[in-house]
This record gives sequence, structure tokens and C-alpha cells, in this order.
Amino acid sequence: MSSMHLEEQIVEKMQALRQEAEQTALAFAAKRSLEMALAYCNKKELPDDVLSVCVEMGLQIYDNWQDEQIQKIQTGNVAVTFAEKTELQQTWKEELQRFREVHW
Repeated sequence: MSSMHLEEQIVEKMQALRQEAEQTALAFAAKRSLEMALAYCNKKELPDDVLSVCVEMGLQIYDNWQDEQIQKIQTGNVAVTFAEKTELQQTWKEELQRFREVHW
């Protein structure tokens, strides 16, 4: 399936799950999730089976922007520590692994 069509489907599903969300941010998160999946799988196009993985990734990206995930706040000398974020969690890697092509 073409990446453009898949991206549109990702955005639609994300909008259905986050109805109050800013549409531009959702669209960007959807595009980013598709780009990450394409890069990980070493492909120019992905099958429809990847749709739900990309939706989950996109929602995670969007939610991380909305919730800065503060890990620690220290009041003396004011320090804020943010939780580390990984862009491609292990669960996504496991799901995307079956679509991955290795290039030598």
C-alpha cells in the first residue's frame, strides 16, 4: 500500500482515538510514526498490517509531547529532570521485525 494512503489511515484512526487533540500535532505524529516504521523496516512502502503499530507509535509520540513526563523536581536550586524517552520501544521493534528487510 502506498505510504500516503497508509499515512491518511493512521491520521484518521488517531483522530478517532484523540478527538480533542490538535489536528496538526496528530498529523505530524502520524507522519513521524510512519517514517520511523519505514526506516526500521528498510522499505519504501509497508503493508496494511503495520497500520495498528503506526497508530500506537503515533499516539505515543503525541502523548509524550502533551505530557512532558517529569521524573523528578528538586526545589533547592530548582532542578527538573525529565524521564528519558525512546522513540522505538521494544514492543514496536518486535511487531515490526516481521516486516523488516535486511540490506547488505
